[in-house]
Amino acid sequence: MRRGVGVALLPGDAITGRVTTQDGQPLAFAEIEALRPLLESSLRVLVPVGRAVSNEPGEFRIVGLPPS
Repeated sequence: MRRGVGVALLPGDAITGRVTTQDGQPLAFAEIEALRPLLESSLRVLVPVGRAVSNEPGEFRIVGLPPS
């Protein structure tokens, strides 16, 4: 399982990818969430800015993301 991937986005960018099981098989209907760090009362919190669900081949696309 891969977590904590950081990327910088420009206006109009999207995040695309493919979700697989540990043995490389496509994982359908996985929920993927894009998070943005935000300082709230001196604490760093992660707020959702986009979501997607993978299709049968495990592919996903998150669009409409705010620029970094």
